[in-house]
Amino acid sequence: MNLTFFARPSFLGNLYPKHFSKPYRMRLGPQIRGKDVADYIGAKFNPTEGFEHDLIIYVKPRRLNRVRDDDWVDVSDGEWLVDLLAERPNIKVIVHTQSCHDYLRDKIKNRIVVIPQQHLNWENAKRTKRKFNTGGYIGSPSPTALNMYGEIGKRLSEIGLKFITCFDYQKREDAVNFYKKIDFLVVGDWKDKSPYKTATRMINAASFGIPSIAYPLIGYKDFEGYYIHANNNDEILVEAEKLKNKETYNIWSKKIVKEAEKYHISNITKLYTKLR
Repeated sequence: MNLTFFARPSFLGNLYPKHFSKPYRMRLGPQIRGKDVADYIGAKFNPTEGFEHDLIIYVKPRRLNRVRDDDWVDVSDGEWLVDLLAERPNIKVIVHTQSCHDYLRDKIKNRIVVIPQQHLNWENAKRTKRKFNTGGYIGSPSPTALNMYGEIGKRLSEIGLKFITCFDYQKREDAVNFYKKIDFLVVGDWKDKSPYKTATRMINAASFGIPSIAYPLIGYKDFEGYYIHANNNDEILVEAEKLKNKETYNIWSKKIVKEAEKYHISNITKLYTKLR
C-alpha cells in the first residue's frame, strides 16, 4: 500500500531575535517525522491529488477535520490532540515513546502504536576526537535555555572542560556537525514531567558513540540504562569527571552506539511500512 504524509512544513524563523542572531528550524517534528521519513521511503508528502486510496499519516495536525476514520495521526508532542482524538476513536494513533503510549492508553480508546523517532546520523558517523575536552547541548532556543546552559558551561570550565551549544541549526547536517565536535552531551530539562518528552537528542549522540548526562525523566524510559543520570548541576560535573577516564568512556561508548542502531532511519521506516 502507498503511504502519504501530511504535515505543516518546517521553516526558518527566530522567536528570540534579541538573544539569537541567526534563524533556526521551526516545526522540526513534522520535518523529521513527516518529510524526512516520506523522502527516505519514497512516500508522498503534502500532495494535492492522487492520495485518496493511500494509507495516510497526519503528523501533529492542528485539527482533525480533514482526517478520516482509519487514517493515522502522529501525535508527537501535540498534547492538544488528546481531547480531539477521544471524540474520534476510529482514528488510529502513532506515538513516539512507550511512556507516551502508556499515558494515552487511559485517555483515549483509539488504536495506538509506538514508532520511535529516527536518529539524525544516517551516515553512521562515529566520534573521531582523541582528546576528551568538550561537552555540549543542542535544542530549541529560549532565554531560559541560554541562561541554563551558560551556567552549566561556566561550571564545566571549572574542571577544565569546554562547553558549546547549538541553537540555530537549519538542516540535519548542521546538527551532525555539532555532534562531531563534542565528547559528551548535557540535557538539563530538570524535572520536566511531560509524558511527551523523548530521549531523541541522547539517541542522536549515542549514534556517534557519545554519552549523555541528563536528568532522569519519564519520557526517557525507553532509553533507560543508556544515558548517565544527573539530578543537578553539581552531579553533571561529577559525571563529566568520570568520563575523563578513557576506559570508562569507552565502555559507555560501545554500549550506547549498539543500542542506537535500532533508531537508524533504515530501521524506523520499516515500522511505517508495516502499518495497516
